[in-house]
Amino acid sequence: MPDDSSPGTVALGLKYARFALHTLQTNGWRRTMVNFASEIAFDLKYGTRTWLPHDLSRLETTAGSKTDGVQYQGTNPKLARRLLSQLPCESRSAHFVDYGCGKGRGLLLGIEAGFQRLTGVEFAPQLAVQGRANLARAKRLPPVQTPSIEVMDAAEYDPPPGPLVAFLYNPFRGETLERVVQNLTRHAAQSRTQLWVVYVNPQELDRFIRIGWRIDHEIQRNETLLGVILTPPMISSQSSAVAK
Repeated sequence: MPDDSSPGTVALGLKYARFALHTLQTNGWRRTMVNFASEIAFDLKYGTRTWLPHDLSRLETTAGSKTDGVQYQGTNPKLARRLLSQLPCESRSAHFVDYGCGKGRGLLLGIEAGFQRLTGVEFAPQLAVQGRANLARAKRLPPVQTPSIEVMDAAEYDPPPGPLVAFLYNPFRGETLERVVQNLTRHAAQSRTQLWVVYVNPQELDRFIRIGWRIDHEIQRNETLLGVILTPPMISSQSSAVAK
């Protein structure tokens, strides 16, 4: 690892500074502090360590594309909870898959929301280790069989049969996301069962929309789309809700 004076560390520090400035400009001081407090409160409540960002350039990967990958940043708990609460009751019997699960916060939120069968998919072994550690140390959660975390390229992951909830917090983009979308679409068509995609910070939403996925619920703020729930055309409801 480089020391604090190395070019790599300086560049990383500048990257985080720019990210913090963008967040402040977008959300303002008050909302930024509220979101930060929510992040810390989540880890304090469950005894986990999920909030600290992790840059992909400093992680070893065994599969997948770092170019397509997005740095680890735990999903905003308040936003994720709002989206998960909009899923229909029958979704709780589905298998919950967190694509790009990182340190496990999405899986923990899935347990909190009442899912019983959960799997994480992560291409960085170091993050997978931290994710498993957080799942093992988590407290005050409903009893559930410990989720498995598969270390592999998400584009190669074959979803389990049956109803599915796919959770994505802008984990990757480009060709990797394109292949995941195709895999999920094929899964819905072949299994002819219910499938929901919870897509937080949907930076490449068009990859779903252009092949017929429907938005069943969305959350916006100041004309910015923060998150959506998607279903494939064959099972999509005709109504959608917008929360602001």
